[in-house]
Amino acid sequence: MKDYVIMTDAAADLPGELTDSAGIEIIPMDIIVNGIEKGAAPEGIDTFYKDLKGGIMPQTSQISIDAYKDAFLKQLNDGKDIIYAALSSGLSGSYGNAVKAAEEVLVSFPERRIEIIDTRSASIGEGAAVYMAAHKAEDSSFDEMVNSIKDSVSETAHIFFTDDLFHLKRGGRIGASEPSSPPAMKIKPIISFDEDGGLKVISKVRGIGNAIDYLAGFIKENAAPGGTLIIGHAAAPDRAEKLKEAIYEQCPGLNIIITEIGPVIGTHTGAGMTAAAFIKGI
Repeated sequence: MKDYVIMTDAAADLPGELTDSAGIEIIPMDIIVNGIEKGAAPEGIDTFYKDLKGGIMPQTSQISIDAYKDAFLKQLNDGKDIIYAALSSGLSGSYGNAVKAAEEVLVSFPERRIEIIDTRSASIGEGAAVYMAAHKAEDSSFDEMVNSIKDSVSETAHIFFTDDLFHLKRGGRIGASEPSSPPAMKIKPIISFDEDGGLKVISKVRGIGNAIDYLAGFIKENAAPGGTLIIGHAAAPDRAEKLKEAIYEQCPGLNIIITEIGPVIGTHTGAGMTAAAFIKGI
């Protein structure tokens, strides 16, 4: 039995069967609707996106230092050291709060270790790096696993498209100066992450079909042959299936997992977001 636990947060959008199989613990995150904090459990996804399409304007809240301390202390008291892979510091203050919480709890556990890793990504990009490293280095020591996750973070590509930039601008995740297109033009922004873990628009295409083709082409050029790819969607299963079909045509050897994007990330992307995350080829 390992003497450490791997942790990430709900923003990683990993389905329960993957976190269970890899032994990954999830720190919950809440969304705020009309000033009221609500849990972001998967069972509320359908209702959340229905309300989002209906005009609600939810917000997210970074994980507090106290919440981190509670999560870390539970593991420390169970005799476990901790490796925590955090939502990008370029998008949230949660990473900084995790670092402070770790420093505070370790005062009472000076012989123990907590490693906080900035994934410089979010959603399935964050989740893919953690999940794939956990499987690749399943029987590794603490230090080996830390290095494996850091390597996976560096090697993970994450690309997605949204219907528009409205929610990303509203939440401050994309600069207000980034030009938007009228909905009638059906322009889909293609978005990825920069080296600091912030978002960047890398292209814009017209229509869902062209957006799916763009992602499939990007994956063909960059994915490691025979690797695992995670597709995520925000209440858009039809788009996810079309992307899966397009990828199979161009990269038949990839193992593809489809998962839903939860309310934490969906708050900032809106419904319809479709994403892919994978380990890059050499």
